[in-house]
Amino acid sequence: MKKGKAMVFLEPGQAARTKLTVSVEKNIRSFEVKLFILPFLNKIKKNYDIDIFLQDSGTFKILSDIGFSCNLMGKDLLNPDQKELSKKKSVYIAQNWYKLDKNEELSFNGVNIGEATETETIDIVRTLFEKVQVFESIISKEEVDKIFFENPYSPDGKALGIICEGLGLKSDSIYSFYGKTKRKVMDRVKYGGYSRNNIETINFYSVDNLNENSPNILFDTPYANHLDIVFPVMELLLKKGYNVYLLAKDEDINRYKSKHSFSKIKLPKIKCNKLNGTLKQYISRVESSKIFDYNGINLWPLLRDDLYLSNKNKLNVLGHLKNFKDILNDIKPDLIVVGDDRGPSSVRADLLYAKHECVPIVEIQHGVYRIDKAMAAPISNKIFVWGESTKPALLEAGASGDQMEVTGSPKYDPLIHKLKNHLKPVDNDNIKTLLFATQPLPGNLNSRIINEIALMLEKTDNIRLIVKPHPSENTDYYKSITKQFSQKISVKDSADNIIDLLLDADILINLFSTVGLEAAILGKPMVCVNLYNQKIVYIESGVALEVKNLKDLKSKINDSLYNDKIRDELAENRKRFVYNYAYLQDGKASERICDAIIKMIED
Repeated sequence: MKKGKAMVFLEPGQAARTKLTVSVEKNIRSFEVKLFILPFLNKIKKNYDIDIFLQDSGTFKILSDIGFSCNLMGKDLLNPDQKELSKKKSVYIAQNWYKLDKNEELSFNGVNIGEATETETIDIVRTLFEKVQVFESIISKEEVDKIFFENPYSPDGKALGIICEGLGLKSDSIYSFYGKTKRKVMDRVKYGGYSRNNIETINFYSVDNLNENSPNILFDTPYANHLDIVFPVMELLLKKGYNVYLLAKDEDINRYKSKHSFSKIKLPKIKCNKLNGTLKQYISRVESSKIFDYNGINLWPLLRDDLYLSNKNKLNVLGHLKNFKDILNDIKPDLIVVGDDRGPSSVRADLLYAKHECVPIVEIQHGVYRIDKAMAAPISNKIFVWGESTKPALLEAGASGDQMEVTGSPKYDPLIHKLKNHLKPVDNDNIKTLLFATQPLPGNLNSRIINEIALMLEKTDNIRLIVKPHPSENTDYYKSITKQFSQKISVKDSADNIIDLLLDADILINLFSTVGLEAAILGKPMVCVNLYNQKIVYIESGVALEVKNLKDLKSKINDSLYNDKIRDELAENRKRFVYNYAYLQDGKASERICDAIIKMIED
């Protein structure tokens, strides 16, 4: 009897961050492979020739080693037109899904929860929509009799289910009850702690002494990187006699308490759980809308649960808005300063309300804005951007040219002063230092990069590696996976200042972090790992060597360290790049922004 042709799609790894969760995830995956996946594959291969498609290298290796035909897949399967469609579709849905029916109950003083969470919704929709595009691209390339997928309740399983239904293909899943239980657990992990971690921890502070005759400025910065970017400007305004108020978290302002006094006014916790039923009713009413159609496929079954859970766990944003209204009535700020006017949702809600009250808003760019990344429309009166290259991304999102002013970044003012006074240690000038800045990504890419460099270090005595975990990651995890290489690999604390590490490094190994811009300012060669064919600005601008296969990492590191021609090309490209992305490196960006803010207040 002739065998049929089948495709099997397995789930990606989850976004484990800490040593404990990575270990737990690894053990769970091992359990799933042994108890469910291998027996299922051995059963269906009797009737089908199977191609297996995976998204994590660990399972790929296990199955390949025992003879299965496996393929690693990623977003690199999408062409530019598909990516552009994904971006536009996600923005369109995010801007319109909450307007399909009257839902005043989900609003507070004119601010709707869907409007406040637009940025998060864009990310959710785009991630899920791209799953549909990737799976559709793979399935449409071959004739196939049946599609098998792991979990019918997961985003991957739902995407594959609606594609198979649209194409009239037979499909089946590996899990049943276990899959439903797993989805509930993962949803709780993904969405459950938002209010507890991102709203209830926000406090209100006055900074230093207040003068009742001076203008009041409110800084709304619930994220550490937003606070860090605005703080140099805040200090200049304090010196000029302005009253400064701050919405932030204790853990973030602790780093600044040695310089300033903070008087804390604890905000009451206002729960909005009673709105959960209203949200659920609204979600049930919007199913038939045309905005969810794509190539004859209704995307709503794929989006429904994630949109509901994401917004359900942000309903307390409307409670936070009650506190914000009281703050505005109390201090009557002349101006509000943020690090991003599009997110998080608590800030977006605050600013939407402030716009109703005609309070001027300025944004100080906090990170690299990419034109390929979908963004909600900017609503600030003025956006102080680092360089000309930021403008296209904001224009694409809906900003006007008049909204933007190029100033450079306050973040890099102290860096310029440090660079002028820095002397690199001369313990051994022959020893080269590689600095790897990790990114908090699902899967095991960071550890794979470290292992590849470790193989290189075994064959040389004049190179060492420093691993700097991302601030949101757990240092102990990286220490555990590098302990066998302890003499040549050191792991710094995730809270350490990366600028000090960059100053002493010879090259930076990076993925797509803004650390790359800091490296460029400091004149450091860079190697970017890009296994999934992403648009990475450092590669496109010629300031980084690209690694598309980890086997090439060693040669790219050697080129960036020892090939004078390549090093000269990187250095020349860095000059243009730094000016375009960070403007003048004169240490005066904070002054330019401070002067512009004062002019806005006086006008």
